[in-house]
This record gives sequence, C-alpha cells and structure tokens, in this order.
Amino acid sequence: MKRKYMELHSAFLAKIDECMNTSLPELEKIQNCFWASVKFAELLKEQALANGFEDEAAEIEFFREIKPEFLSYLEFFVMAFEALSYGSSGAQDLSTFWNGEMERFGRFYNKNQTFISYYHSGRRDLDKEYFLRTSVAYHGGFHANMYNEGPAFHSAKDWVIAAYFANKMFFGFAKDKLMSYSKQDLTFIDLDEHTSTTINSGIQ
Repeated sequence: MKRKYMELHSAFLAKIDECMNTSLPELEKIQNCFWASVKFAELLKEQALANGFEDEAAEIEFFREIKPEFLSYLEFFVMAFEALSYGSSGAQDLSTFWNGEMERFGRFYNKNQTFISYYHSGRRDLDKEYFLRTSVAYHGGFHANMYNEGPAFHSAKDWVIAAYFANKMFFGFAKDKLMSYSKQDLTFIDLDEHTSTTINSGIQ
C-alpha cells in the first residue's frame, strides 16, 4: 500500500479500535464504527480523486488492493448491525440464527468463486478489465450507492473484493456469536485459509 494511503489506513484502524474499546452496548459500538467507516471512505475518495493516478498500474493497485481495504469495513459493519438488531429481537433461537448467518459467506463464496480464485492466484492478465475505470460502464447499483461512488471512483470488480473481505469478517463475527450461545462442541469447515478473519485481526 502506498505511503499516502497507509497513513489514512492506520488512522482508520485506530478509529475502529477506539470505537470498539468503549463501554457502550455492542450495537452502539458497531453503529459508531459504521459512521467512522463512512467518514474514512469519503476521505479516501477525496484523496484519490484529488491526487489522481500516475499510470494504469497505480490505478489498478488502488482498485485492486487499496479501496477494498477501506470499503470492506463499511459493508461489514452494515452486516453486523443488521444481524445484531435482528438477533436481539428474539425472533428465533440465537444458535439457529447465528448458524444461519454463518452460511452467508458460503453463498457469497460460491457465487463469486471464479473471480476469488483469480484474485488469490497471482494472475494479473485480467486486471485491466477488472480494475481500470475506463473498462466498465457505470451503472450504480447497491454497492455503488452504499459506497457513495461515481464513475470516477468505480471499477468493475473492486466491490467484489470489498464484499469478499466483509463476508470473511462477518463469518468470524457470526462464528464467535454462535459459539457464545452454544455449549456443544462445534466443528466448522473453512472455505479457505482466511475464513476465520475477525474485525480485530485486519484483512490478510
């Protein structure tokens, strides 16, 4: 990660730690982390658009590696807030609920397995198609609206990487919740070696 973004990323993670390490109820912590994520996503956008990109390689690096590191947290905190809100409503047994929430990662992984395999393979032959802004028509949509994107801050696949990281974090979050509500020994199948990532371990 380039130094100009490393400083912003470090400040962002410090803010997340600050939000989580308070005596507030968990739902309020998650909500505060969400708003911190919104703030830093906007700072990232402002910085990227102000500085521009030196060349195609820099643009690809930004949309492949840097932007997802920030935006994944925004999506994760949306998922966590919604799950905690529903789970606390007493609508169903909590063990059943959190077990169901864990299954979200598997569904996402299976739907996007081809691209995720490309991302982890070390291949770069499709990077221009996936991570240059000029390679994709801007259509908006759910993720673009969530991230307050416009065509100048949008590539074809950066949102998939962000959602992938978010779903991995949420899997770890839901797994911890399930284990806290269940007294039986639980065995889980990790879909890849990063599956158990949690919000305090960062994105690997």
